[in-house]
Amino acid sequence: MEEAGYVQGDSQDYDREYAVDLSKLLQFLATTQPETYAALGISQEGSKRTKFLHRLQGEIAKRGVVDVLRSGIKHGPADVSLFYGTPTPGNLKAEMC
Repeated sequence: MEEAGYVQGDSQDYDREYAVDLSKLLQFLATTQPETYAALGISQEGSKRTKFLHRLQGEIAKRGVVDVLRSGIKHGPADVSLFYGTPTPGNLKAEMC
């Protein structure tokens, strides 16, 4: 299914407390926003990661999953994006963003 942009997860990566595939989330953030990811200090388990996951969970509870995905979250000084759309093939303007 990777050709469609989907990658099967591993059930052991699912964090039941925060209802998130933690491995996929951290991988996404490290790949798409490496400076923000490093500044947040969430690569290792600890209080910074816990605070970030609490913020994410709180924003989802308050605003809903769709809005959080569309608009991202603010955590401390960082603006964290949680979704990037795939440009329509042939749309050169969108591909440059």
